[in-house]
Amino acid sequence: MTDIVLIAKKVKSLRDRNYPRDLRMSQVRAVRASELDRVAPGLLADDFPKPIVSNIINVAAQYSAEQIGIVPTVSCTAGVMVSDREKKYAMRRTLIAHNYIDNSRIKVNMVEAADWLNTYAFLPLILEPHFGDAYCGPGPRLRFENPLGSYYDLDAYGRCRCFAKVYDSDIDSLSVKFPYLASALRAGAQSESNNKVELITYYDDDEIVTYLPARENLVLARTPNKFGRCPVFIAEAPRFDEESRGAYDDVIWIQIARAVFAQYGMAAAKKSVNAPLVIPPDVNSISFGRDRVIRTSMPEKIHYAAMEMSPAAWQQGELLNQDATVGARFPEGATGKSPGSIVTGRGMEELMGTIDSKVRTYQLVLADMLRRALGAAFEMDEKFWPNTSRFIRVQVNGQTFEESYVPSRDIKGIYQVDVTYGMAAGMDPNRALVFLLQARGDKLISRDYALRQLPFDVNVDQV
Repeated sequence: MTDIVLIAKKVKSLRDRNYPRDLRMSQVRAVRASELDRVAPGLLADDFPKPIVSNIINVAAQYSAEQIGIVPTVSCTAGVMVSDREKKYAMRRTLIAHNYIDNSRIKVNMVEAADWLNTYAFLPLILEPHFGDAYCGPGPRLRFENPLGSYYDLDAYGRCRCFAKVYDSDIDSLSVKFPYLASALRAGAQSESNNKVELITYYDDDEIVTYLPARENLVLARTPNKFGRCPVFIAEAPRFDEESRGAYDDVIWIQIARAVFAQYGMAAAKKSVNAPLVIPPDVNSISFGRDRVIRTSMPEKIHYAAMEMSPAAWQQGELLNQDATVGARFPEGATGKSPGSIVTGRGMEELMGTIDSKVRTYQLVLADMLRRALGAAFEMDEKFWPNTSRFIRVQVNGQTFEESYVPSRDIKGIYQVDVTYGMAAGMDPNRALVFLLQARGDKLISRDYALRQLPFDVNVDQV
Protein backbone atom coordinates (compact mmCIF):
# COMPACT_ATOMS: atom_id res chain seq x y z
CA MET A 1 0.00 0.00 0.00
CA THR A 2 1.11 3.57 -0.67
CA ASP A 3 2.36 5.57 2.28
CA ILE A 4 -0.37 7.89 3.58
CA VAL A 5 2.09 10.81 3.45
CA LEU A 6 2.52 10.33 -0.30
CA ILE A 7 -1.26 10.13 -0.76
CA ALA A 8 -1.74 13.33 1.24
CA LYS A 9 0.89 15.11 -0.89
CA LYS A 10 -0.81 13.95 -4.07
CA VAL A 11 -4.23 15.18 -2.88
CA LYS A 12 -2.72 18.51 -1.83
CA SER A 13 -1.17 18.86 -5.28
CA LEU A 14 -4.56 18.21 -6.88
CA ARG A 15 -6.20 20.83 -4.66
CA ASP A 16 -3.52 23.44 -5.35
CA ARG A 17 -3.77 22.83 -9.09
CA ASN A 18 -7.56 23.29 -9.02
CA TYR A 19 -7.67 26.32 -6.73
CA PRO A 20 -8.95 28.73 -9.45
CA ARG A 21 -11.66 26.20 -10.34
CA ASP A 22 -12.71 25.89 -6.70
CA LEU A 23 -12.93 29.67 -6.39
CA ARG A 24 -15.25 29.88 -9.40
CA MET A 25 -17.39 27.03 -8.10
CA SER A 26 -17.80 28.67 -4.68
CA GLN A 27 -18.78 31.96 -6.32
CA VAL A 28 -21.41 30.31 -8.53
CA ARG A 29 -22.78 28.40 -5.53
CA ALA A 30 -23.07 31.63 -3.52
CA VAL A 31 -24.81 33.52 -6.34
CA ARG A 32 -27.26 30.66 -6.94
CA ALA A 33 -28.09 30.77 -3.23
CA SER A 34 -28.61 34.59 -3.51
CA GLU A 35 -25.69 35.15 -1.11
CA LEU A 36 -24.13 37.90 -3.20
CA ASP A 37 -22.35 39.45 -0.23
CA ARG A 38 -20.00 36.46 -0.14
CA VAL A 39 -18.81 37.29 -3.67
CA ALA A 40 -18.96 41.10 -3.60
CA PRO A 41 -19.00 42.33 0.03
CA GLY A 42 -20.47 45.78 0.57
CA LEU A 43 -22.12 46.21 -2.83
CA LEU A 44 -25.65 45.62 -1.58
CA ALA A 45 -27.33 48.30 0.47
CA ASP A 46 -28.18 47.69 4.13
CA ASP A 47 -31.88 48.19 3.37
CA PHE A 48 -31.79 45.22 0.97
CA PRO A 49 -29.30 42.57 2.19
CA LYS A 50 -30.65 40.18 -0.46
CA PRO A 51 -31.06 40.85 -4.20
CA ILE A 52 -34.47 42.14 -5.31
CA VAL A 53 -34.23 40.76 -8.84
CA SER A 54 -34.99 37.28 -10.10
CA ASN A 55 -32.07 34.88 -9.82
CA ILE A 56 -31.66 34.22 -13.54
CA ILE A 57 -28.71 31.85 -12.92
CA ASN A 58 -30.68 29.60 -10.58
CA VAL A 59 -33.75 29.65 -12.83
CA ALA A 60 -31.69 28.83 -15.92
CA ALA A 61 -29.83 26.06 -14.08
CA GLN A 62 -33.04 24.42 -12.87
CA TYR A 63 -34.62 24.71 -16.31
CA SER A 64 -31.58 23.14 -18.00
CA ALA A 65 -31.30 20.38 -15.40
CA GLU A 66 -34.92 19.38 -15.88
CA GLN A 67 -34.35 19.19 -19.65
CA ILE A 68 -31.02 17.33 -19.39
CA GLY A 69 -31.83 15.00 -16.50
CA ILE A 70 -33.79 12.38 -18.41
CA VAL A 71 -32.70 8.77 -18.00
CA PRO A 72 -31.47 7.48 -21.39
CA THR A 73 -32.43 4.21 -23.04
CA VAL A 74 -30.33 1.32 -21.70
CA SER A 75 -30.11 -1.94 -23.65
CA CYS A 76 -27.72 -4.82 -24.29
CA THR A 77 -27.14 -6.73 -27.51
CA ALA A 78 -25.35 -9.97 -28.26
CA GLY A 79 -23.89 -10.06 -31.75
CA VAL A 80 -26.38 -10.21 -34.58
CA MET A 81 -28.99 -11.88 -32.32
CA VAL A 82 -30.21 -14.23 -35.02
CA SER A 83 -31.49 -16.86 -32.58
CA ASP A 84 -34.09 -16.72 -29.83
CA ARG A 85 -31.46 -17.88 -27.37
CA GLU A 86 -29.24 -14.86 -28.12
CA LYS A 87 -32.21 -12.52 -27.85
CA LYS A 88 -33.18 -13.98 -24.49
CA TYR A 89 -29.60 -13.71 -23.26
CA ALA A 90 -29.40 -10.04 -24.33
CA MET A 91 -32.78 -9.29 -22.75
CA ARG A 92 -31.66 -10.75 -19.42
CA ARG A 93 -28.56 -8.56 -19.43
CA THR A 94 -30.75 -5.56 -20.22
CA LEU A 95 -32.89 -6.38 -17.19
CA ILE A 96 -29.78 -6.70 -15.03
CA ALA A 97 -28.59 -3.24 -16.17
CA HIS A 98 -32.00 -1.75 -15.35
CA ASN A 99 -31.81 -3.43 -11.95
CA TYR A 100 -28.54 -1.60 -11.27
CA ILE A 101 -30.22 1.68 -12.25
CA ASP A 102 -33.27 1.07 -10.06
CA ASN A 103 -31.29 -0.02 -7.00
CA SER A 104 -28.99 3.00 -7.36
CA ARG A 105 -32.00 5.39 -7.70
CA ILE A 106 -30.50 6.88 -10.86
CA LYS A 107 -33.90 8.04 -12.15
CA VAL A 108 -34.56 10.01 -8.96
CA ASN A 109 -31.10 11.58 -8.76
CA MET A 110 -30.62 12.27 -12.48
CA VAL A 111 -31.95 15.86 -12.43
CA GLU A 112 -29.71 16.81 -9.50
CA ALA A 113 -26.73 15.20 -11.23
CA ALA A 114 -27.52 17.09 -14.45
CA ASP A 115 -27.65 20.31 -12.43
CA TRP A 116 -24.18 19.64 -11.02
CA LEU A 117 -22.77 18.85 -14.47
CA ASN A 118 -24.28 21.99 -16.00
CA THR A 119 -23.23 24.27 -13.14
CA TYR A 120 -19.73 22.98 -12.42
CA ALA A 121 -18.75 21.47 -15.83
CA PHE A 122 -17.98 17.99 -14.47
CA LEU A 123 -19.73 15.21 -12.59
CA PRO A 124 -18.24 12.23 -10.69
CA LEU A 125 -20.06 8.88 -10.59
CA ILE A 126 -18.78 6.34 -8.05
CA LEU A 127 -19.29 2.59 -8.41
CA GLU A 128 -19.49 0.84 -5.03
CA PRO A 129 -20.13 -2.76 -3.95
CA HIS A 130 -23.13 -3.11 -1.63
CA PHE A 131 -23.03 -6.33 0.36
CA GLY A 132 -26.69 -6.33 1.35
CA ASP A 133 -28.65 -5.27 4.41
CA ALA A 134 -32.17 -5.45 5.79
CA TYR A 135 -33.51 -3.26 2.97
CA CYS A 136 -31.95 -4.71 -0.18
CA GLY A 137 -29.74 -7.50 -1.43
CA PRO A 138 -26.10 -7.31 -2.50
CA GLY A 139 -24.96 -5.87 -5.80
CA PRO A 140 -23.18 -2.94 -7.46
CA ARG A 141 -24.40 0.57 -6.67
CA LEU A 142 -23.89 3.78 -8.65
CA ARG A 143 -23.74 7.06 -6.75
CA PHE A 144 -23.48 10.60 -8.11
CA GLU A 145 -21.03 12.70 -6.09
CA ASN A 146 -21.22 16.45 -5.58
CA PRO A 147 -18.46 18.12 -7.63
CA LEU A 148 -17.76 20.59 -4.80
CA GLY A 149 -14.57 19.40 -3.14
CA SER A 150 -13.91 16.72 -5.79
CA TYR A 151 -10.51 16.29 -7.43
CA TYR A 152 -9.37 13.81 -10.06
CA ASP A 153 -6.77 12.88 -12.65
CA LEU A 154 -7.72 11.48 -16.05
CA ASP A 155 -5.56 9.65 -18.54
CA ALA A 156 -5.46 10.36 -22.28
CA TYR A 157 -8.61 8.26 -22.83
CA GLY A 158 -10.75 9.94 -20.17
CA ARG A 159 -10.36 7.15 -17.60
CA CYS A 160 -10.10 8.28 -13.98
CA ARG A 161 -6.76 7.24 -12.45
CA CYS A 162 -7.30 8.73 -9.00
CA PHE A 163 -10.07 10.62 -7.23
CA ALA A 164 -10.32 12.51 -3.94
CA LYS A 165 -13.37 13.93 -2.21
CA VAL A 166 -13.16 16.46 0.63
CA TYR A 167 -15.97 16.44 3.22
CA ASP A 168 -16.63 18.61 6.27
CA SER A 169 -17.50 16.62 9.39
CA ASP A 170 -17.63 17.29 13.13
CA ILE A 171 -15.55 15.51 15.74
CA ASP A 172 -18.51 14.06 17.66
CA SER A 173 -20.04 12.26 14.69
CA LEU A 174 -16.63 10.88 13.68
CA SER A 175 -16.03 9.66 17.24
CA VAL A 176 -19.31 7.76 17.12
CA LYS A 177 -18.44 6.16 13.77
CA PHE A 178 -14.86 5.36 14.80
CA PRO A 179 -14.93 4.86 18.61
CA TYR A 180 -11.52 3.19 18.68
CA LEU A 181 -10.03 6.45 17.33
CA ALA A 182 -11.99 8.82 19.59
CA SER A 183 -8.98 9.92 21.65
CA ALA A 184 -6.90 10.61 18.54
CA LEU A 185 -9.78 12.50 16.94
CA ARG A 186 -10.24 14.75 19.98
CA ALA A 187 -6.53 15.44 20.41
CA GLY A 188 -6.03 19.18 20.21
CA ALA A 189 -9.72 19.80 19.48
CA GLN A 190 -11.84 22.38 21.24
CA SER A 191 -14.61 21.35 23.61
CA GLU A 192 -17.41 22.43 21.27
CA SER A 193 -19.25 19.48 19.71
CA ASN A 194 -19.60 21.24 16.35
CA ASN A 195 -15.87 21.57 15.74
CA LYS A 196 -15.46 20.90 12.01
CA VAL A 197 -12.59 19.05 10.38
CA GLU A 198 -11.79 18.06 6.81
CA LEU A 199 -12.33 14.41 5.94
CA ILE A 200 -10.81 13.14 2.66
CA THR A 201 -11.62 9.91 0.84
CA TYR A 202 -9.10 8.87 -1.80
CA TYR A 203 -9.63 6.31 -4.59
CA ASP A 204 -7.14 4.79 -7.03
CA ASP A 205 -6.48 1.47 -8.74
CA ASP A 206 -4.98 -0.11 -5.60
CA GLU A 207 -6.87 1.10 -2.54
CA ILE A 208 -9.51 3.33 -0.96
CA VAL A 209 -8.36 5.47 2.00
CA THR A 210 -10.21 7.83 4.33
CA TYR A 211 -8.06 10.13 6.48
CA LEU A 212 -7.97 13.43 8.37
CA PRO A 213 -5.33 15.95 7.25
CA ALA A 214 -5.83 18.06 10.40
CA ARG A 215 -4.83 15.09 12.62
CA GLU A 216 -1.49 14.43 10.95
CA ASN A 217 -3.16 12.36 8.21
CA LEU A 218 -4.87 10.06 10.70
CA VAL A 219 -6.24 7.08 8.72
CA LEU A 220 -9.84 6.28 9.61
CA ALA A 221 -10.43 3.49 7.08
CA ARG A 222 -8.26 1.77 4.50
CA THR A 223 -9.16 -1.11 2.23
CA PRO A 224 -7.58 -2.67 -0.87
CA ASN A 225 -9.42 -2.00 -4.09
CA LYS A 226 -10.36 -5.54 -5.06
CA PHE A 227 -12.13 -4.28 -8.15
CA GLY A 228 -8.70 -3.67 -9.67
CA ARG A 229 -9.21 -0.16 -11.08
CA CYS A 230 -10.43 3.21 -9.91
CA PRO A 231 -14.22 2.88 -9.50
CA VAL A 232 -14.91 6.53 -10.37
CA PHE A 233 -16.20 7.80 -13.72
CA ILE A 234 -16.06 11.46 -14.70
CA ALA A 235 -18.38 13.28 -17.10
CA GLU A 236 -16.81 16.50 -18.34
CA ALA A 237 -18.43 19.31 -20.30
CA PRO A 238 -16.58 20.38 -23.47
CA ARG A 239 -13.84 22.93 -22.85
CA PHE A 240 -11.32 24.88 -24.91
CA ASP A 241 -8.36 24.70 -22.49
CA GLU A 242 -7.26 22.87 -19.33
CA GLU A 243 -9.69 24.72 -17.06
CA SER A 244 -13.15 23.39 -16.16
CA ARG A 245 -15.63 26.22 -16.46
CA GLY A 246 -19.28 25.91 -15.56
CA ALA A 247 -22.11 27.28 -17.64
CA TYR A 248 -22.57 30.31 -15.36
CA ASP A 249 -19.04 31.27 -14.31
CA ASP A 250 -19.14 34.41 -16.47
CA VAL A 251 -22.74 35.32 -15.66
CA ILE A 252 -22.40 35.81 -11.91
CA TRP A 253 -21.09 39.36 -12.25
CA ILE A 254 -23.94 40.26 -14.57
CA GLN A 255 -26.34 38.94 -11.92
CA ILE A 256 -24.59 41.03 -9.27
CA ALA A 257 -24.79 44.10 -11.54
CA ARG A 258 -28.52 43.48 -12.03
CA ALA A 259 -29.02 43.32 -8.26
CA VAL A 260 -27.08 46.54 -7.70
CA PHE A 261 -28.88 48.31 -10.55
CA ALA A 262 -32.25 47.26 -9.10
CA GLN A 263 -31.27 48.83 -5.79
CA TYR A 264 -30.33 52.04 -7.58
CA GLY A 265 -33.79 52.03 -9.15
CA MET A 266 -35.41 51.52 -5.74
CA ALA A 267 -33.34 54.36 -4.29
CA ALA A 268 -34.37 56.64 -7.15
CA ALA A 269 -38.04 55.73 -6.64
CA LYS A 270 -37.72 56.43 -2.91
CA LYS A 271 -36.20 59.82 -3.56
CA SER A 272 -38.88 60.62 -6.11
CA VAL A 273 -41.68 59.74 -3.67
CA ASN A 274 -40.06 61.76 -0.88
CA ALA A 275 -39.13 64.70 -3.12
CA PRO A 276 -39.49 68.17 -1.55
CA LEU A 277 -42.50 70.35 -2.33
CA VAL A 278 -41.74 73.52 -4.29
CA ILE A 279 -44.01 76.49 -3.43
CA PRO A 280 -44.13 80.15 -4.53
CA PRO A 281 -42.83 82.92 -2.18
CA ASP A 282 -46.30 84.14 -1.13
CA VAL A 283 -47.04 80.90 0.80
CA ASN A 284 -46.30 81.51 4.51
CA SER A 285 -47.62 78.24 5.99
CA ILE A 286 -48.26 74.68 4.74
CA SER A 287 -50.90 72.39 6.15
CA PHE A 288 -50.35 68.59 6.16
CA GLY A 289 -52.77 65.72 5.76
CA ARG A 290 -55.38 64.67 3.24
CA ASP A 291 -57.27 67.32 1.25
CA ARG A 292 -54.96 70.02 2.53
CA VAL A 293 -55.37 73.63 1.27
CA ILE A 294 -52.52 75.88 0.18
CA ARG A 295 -53.43 79.56 -0.38
CA THR A 296 -51.38 81.27 -3.10
CA SER A 297 -51.84 83.55 -6.08
CA MET A 298 -49.47 81.42 -8.16
CA PRO A 299 -50.79 77.85 -7.95
CA GLU A 300 -49.05 76.88 -11.18
CA LYS A 301 -45.72 77.08 -9.33
CA ILE A 302 -46.65 74.42 -6.75
CA HIS A 303 -45.01 71.06 -7.60
CA TYR A 304 -42.68 68.39 -6.32
CA ALA A 305 -39.03 68.65 -7.26
CA ALA A 306 -38.41 66.51 -10.32
CA MET A 307 -36.00 63.57 -9.87
CA GLU A 308 -35.13 62.72 -13.44
CA MET A 309 -33.13 59.66 -14.49
CA SER A 310 -31.28 59.48 -17.75
CA PRO A 311 -32.91 57.19 -20.35
CA ALA A 312 -29.49 55.60 -20.77
CA ALA A 313 -29.82 54.18 -17.24
CA TRP A 314 -32.99 52.28 -18.12
CA GLN A 315 -31.39 51.10 -21.36
CA GLN A 316 -28.47 49.77 -19.37
CA GLY A 317 -30.87 47.79 -17.20
CA GLU A 318 -32.39 46.16 -20.26
CA LEU A 319 -28.93 45.35 -21.61
CA LEU A 320 -28.02 43.64 -18.34
CA ASN A 321 -31.15 41.51 -18.52
CA GLN A 322 -30.40 40.53 -22.12
CA ASP A 323 -26.75 39.73 -21.35
CA ALA A 324 -27.81 37.53 -18.43
CA THR A 325 -30.15 35.43 -20.56
CA VAL A 326 -27.62 35.16 -23.40
CA GLY A 327 -24.76 34.25 -21.06
CA ALA A 328 -26.86 31.62 -19.29
CA ARG A 329 -28.16 30.30 -22.65
CA PHE A 330 -31.65 30.64 -21.23
CA PRO A 331 -34.32 30.86 -23.99
CA GLU A 332 -36.64 33.82 -23.68
CA GLY A 333 -39.60 31.59 -24.54
CA ALA A 334 -39.07 29.65 -21.31
CA THR A 335 -40.30 32.66 -19.33
CA GLY A 336 -43.57 32.73 -21.28
CA LYS A 337 -42.61 35.65 -23.51
CA SER A 338 -43.62 35.34 -27.13
CA PRO A 339 -40.70 35.82 -29.53
CA GLY A 340 -42.97 37.28 -32.18
CA SER A 341 -43.52 36.35 -35.78
CA ILE A 342 -40.94 34.52 -37.85
CA VAL A 343 -41.32 37.33 -40.39
CA THR A 344 -39.48 39.66 -37.99
CA GLY A 345 -36.61 37.24 -37.56
CA ARG A 346 -37.39 36.62 -33.88
CA GLY A 347 -38.87 33.27 -34.82
CA MET A 348 -35.33 31.94 -35.18
CA GLU A 349 -35.21 31.79 -31.39
CA GLU A 350 -38.06 29.31 -31.38
CA LEU A 351 -36.31 27.31 -34.07
CA MET A 352 -33.19 27.11 -31.91
CA GLY A 353 -35.31 26.02 -28.96
CA THR A 354 -36.67 23.07 -30.96
CA ILE A 355 -33.39 21.17 -30.68
CA ASP A 356 -31.38 22.72 -27.88
CA SER A 357 -27.74 22.04 -28.67
CA LYS A 358 -26.75 22.56 -25.05
CA VAL A 359 -29.15 19.90 -23.78
CA ARG A 360 -28.09 17.47 -26.48
CA THR A 361 -24.39 17.96 -25.74
CA TYR A 362 -24.78 17.34 -22.02
CA GLN A 363 -26.99 14.32 -22.63
CA LEU A 364 -24.32 12.78 -24.85
CA VAL A 365 -21.74 13.34 -22.10
CA LEU A 366 -24.01 11.75 -19.48
CA ALA A 367 -24.81 8.80 -21.74
CA ASP A 368 -21.11 8.08 -22.28
CA MET A 369 -20.42 8.15 -18.53
CA LEU A 370 -23.36 5.85 -17.76
CA ARG A 371 -22.28 3.46 -20.50
CA ARG A 372 -18.84 3.10 -18.97
CA ALA A 373 -20.17 2.87 -15.42
CA LEU A 374 -22.80 0.22 -16.22
CA GLY A 375 -20.19 -1.86 -18.05
CA ALA A 376 -18.00 -1.69 -14.94
CA ALA A 377 -21.03 -2.65 -12.80
CA PHE A 378 -21.37 -5.86 -14.84
CA GLU A 379 -17.70 -6.57 -14.21
CA MET A 380 -17.98 -5.88 -10.47
CA ASP A 381 -21.08 -8.07 -10.19
CA GLU A 382 -19.27 -10.99 -11.79
CA LYS A 383 -16.11 -10.49 -9.72
CA PHE A 384 -17.72 -10.04 -6.29
CA TRP A 385 -20.77 -12.34 -6.52
CA PRO A 386 -20.04 -14.81 -9.35
CA ASN A 387 -22.28 -17.66 -8.12
CA THR A 388 -24.90 -15.74 -6.13
CA SER A 389 -28.41 -16.22 -7.52
CA ARG A 390 -30.55 -13.10 -7.28
CA PHE A 391 -34.16 -12.28 -8.06
CA ILE A 392 -34.88 -8.98 -9.82
CA ARG A 393 -38.10 -7.18 -10.65
CA VAL A 394 -37.78 -4.24 -13.03
CA GLN A 395 -39.92 -2.23 -15.43
CA VAL A 396 -38.66 -1.79 -18.99
CA ASN A 397 -40.61 -0.06 -21.77
CA GLY A 398 -43.76 0.02 -19.69
CA GLN A 399 -43.74 -3.70 -18.88
CA THR A 400 -42.74 -5.34 -15.61
CA PHE A 401 -40.33 -8.28 -15.76
CA GLU A 402 -39.33 -10.78 -13.08
CA GLU A 403 -36.14 -12.75 -13.53
CA SER A 404 -33.47 -14.65 -11.62
CA TYR A 405 -29.85 -14.48 -12.67
CA VAL A 406 -26.40 -15.74 -11.71
CA PRO A 407 -23.56 -13.35 -12.76
CA SER A 408 -21.11 -16.07 -13.87
CA ARG A 409 -23.78 -17.65 -16.07
CA ASP A 410 -25.73 -14.66 -17.38
CA ILE A 411 -22.92 -12.08 -17.76
CA LYS A 412 -20.06 -14.36 -18.78
CA GLY A 413 -17.48 -11.63 -19.32
CA ILE A 414 -19.62 -9.50 -21.67
CA TYR A 415 -19.77 -6.01 -20.16
CA GLN A 416 -20.90 -3.91 -23.14
CA VAL A 417 -23.99 -1.74 -22.63
CA ASP A 418 -25.74 0.56 -25.10
CA VAL A 419 -26.81 3.88 -23.58
CA THR A 420 -28.41 6.44 -25.88
CA TYR A 421 -30.87 9.30 -25.90
CA GLY A 422 -31.91 8.43 -29.46
CA MET A 423 -33.31 10.83 -32.02
CA ALA A 424 -35.09 12.96 -29.41
CA ALA A 425 -31.87 14.06 -27.68
CA GLY A 426 -32.07 17.71 -26.68
CA MET A 427 -35.86 17.96 -27.05
CA ASP A 428 -38.57 18.23 -24.45
CA PRO A 429 -41.22 15.44 -24.59
CA ASN A 430 -43.77 17.52 -26.54
CA ARG A 431 -41.39 18.51 -29.33
CA ALA A 432 -39.85 15.02 -29.42
CA LEU A 433 -43.28 13.47 -30.00
CA VAL A 434 -44.10 15.92 -32.82
CA PHE A 435 -40.68 15.38 -34.43
CA LEU A 436 -41.02 11.58 -34.36
CA LEU A 437 -44.56 11.71 -35.78
CA GLN A 438 -43.41 13.96 -38.62
CA ALA A 439 -40.48 11.66 -39.42
CA ARG A 440 -42.80 8.67 -39.28
CA GLY A 441 -45.38 10.41 -41.50
CA ASP A 442 -42.76 11.04 -44.18
CA LYS A 443 -41.67 7.39 -43.87
CA LEU A 444 -38.16 8.36 -42.82
CA ILE A 445 -38.27 5.86 -39.93
CA SER A 446 -40.24 2.71 -39.22
CA ARG A 447 -43.07 2.45 -36.71
CA ASP A 448 -41.08 0.11 -34.50
CA TYR A 449 -38.13 2.52 -34.43
CA ALA A 450 -40.40 5.49 -33.63
CA LEU A 451 -41.97 3.58 -30.73
CA ARG A 452 -38.56 2.81 -29.26
CA GLN A 453 -37.54 6.49 -29.46
CA LEU A 454 -40.60 7.88 -27.68
CA PRO A 455 -39.79 10.07 -24.65
CA PHE A 456 -41.87 7.84 -22.35
CA ASP A 457 -42.05 4.12 -21.62
CA VAL A 458 -44.04 2.03 -24.10
CA ASN A 459 -44.15 -1.76 -24.33
CA VAL A 460 -43.21 -2.06 -27.98
CA ASP A 461 -43.97 -5.78 -28.12
CA GLN A 462 -47.60 -5.25 -27.14
CA VAL A 463 -48.35 -2.22 -29.36
